[in-house]
Amino acid sequence: MNTRKPYNGTRRNLLIAMDVGTTYSGVSYCLLDPGFVPEIQTVTRFPACEHVGGDAKIPSIIYYGQDGSVKAVGAEATQEGILEKAEDEDWVPAKWFKLHFRPNGKDEDNVDQAIPPLPPNKSAVTVFSDFL
Repeated sequence: MNTRKPYNGTRRNLLIAMDVGTTYSGVSYCLLDPGFVPEIQTVTRFPACEHVGGDAKIPSIIYYGQDGSVKAVGAEATQEGILEKAEDEDWVPAKWFKLHFRPNGKDEDNVDQAIPPLPPNKSAVTVFSDFL
């Protein structure tokens, strides 16, 4: 039994939902058309993984060059040859960056040691927006 109801808005809208995970991320969207039951769609094609029937998630990683420029993001960062190029050119990875948004707590010292540091001169907000 479908309990979802038709969208009762007066104009078409687009909703985008992003799940930025510690190691992988995903995106879904929904077109809201007045009078129709919304259908949530999952994005399954991302840059660097254009094959049909691709994954519904991509790695949550960014490589930055020494000058701070973005060099590779998501699936692109895991392509063949990228790790070698990153090492050769001293690219700096940003991994687990969402954990830098966590609230302060009593276990902060123990947690801080486990979280990889952000690249130099990059805030969690900057890395997050570069990822998007």
